[in-house]
Amino acid sequence: MSRVQSISRAFAVLDALGGPPLGVTAIAERVGLPKSTTGRLLQSLADEGVVEQVEGGTDYRIGARIAALFAASRPSGSLIALARPHLQALALVTGEVSGISVAEGRMVHHMYHEQPAEQDVQVRNWTGTRLPMHVVAPGLVFLAHLADGELDRYLAGPLERFAARSMTDPAALRARLAQVRAVGFAWTRDEAADGISSVSAGVVSAGGEVVAAVHLHWPTYRFPDAGAPAGRALVTRVVDAAAVISADLRRPG
Repeated sequence: MSRVQSISRAFAVLDALGGPPLGVTAIAERVGLPKSTTGRLLQSLADEGVVEQVEGGTDYRIGARIAALFAASRPSGSLIALARPHLQALALVTGEVSGISVAEGRMVHHMYHEQPAEQDVQVRNWTGTRLPMHVVAPGLVFLAHLADGELDRYLAGPLERFAARSMTDPAALRARLAQVRAVGFAWTRDEAADGISSVSAGVVSAGGEVVAAVHLHWPTYRFPDAGAPAGRALVTRVVDAAAVISADLRRPG
């Protein structure tokens, strides 16, 4: 029974880590366990690669092993396999983290990231993380292509602020999404987390549905202005990568 209880508690901890990274105290409060017990569970899960600590901090997040198991067990796992070489090329040519995400309810699930070989300052791997659509560039891409009724329901729900520049005004978001839909990409700066910026474009199925989103993200201090030549070049690379993945996805066989 103790072993069954440990498994139950481990899954409770994993459920608590379904969103942004959390510290031991916050996790213990969410799962209703003593801090010492929660700490031991986290250490055991970290030893197995199921959770991991954020670089340079004490918070925990879902580990790469869980993300890999999830990808392998879902039909979207084939999407990752299809996208991986293009994400690797995108990370190589830009020197920044590339990734692919899907929509899950009101959340964006970061399914896979490709880390560049070398950078003085690296952005952490967000694989497995889920964040609300309105604070991340892939989420803005998904929201921009929702039917009017679905978008109305999203904007009527809670629009949580995650960072200083998170956009939480429904009218402002609606206007922004119209622009995203018109230009074909989303550009965010310090909205999901202070110091992190991103650009994203949609992957489109044969039926015309945006089924995933490709993105680059990097530290804001390296983030170029959207209208500058460097910014336009990054946008073009992301849009082109999304278009190639879309074409591969639609190709028979």
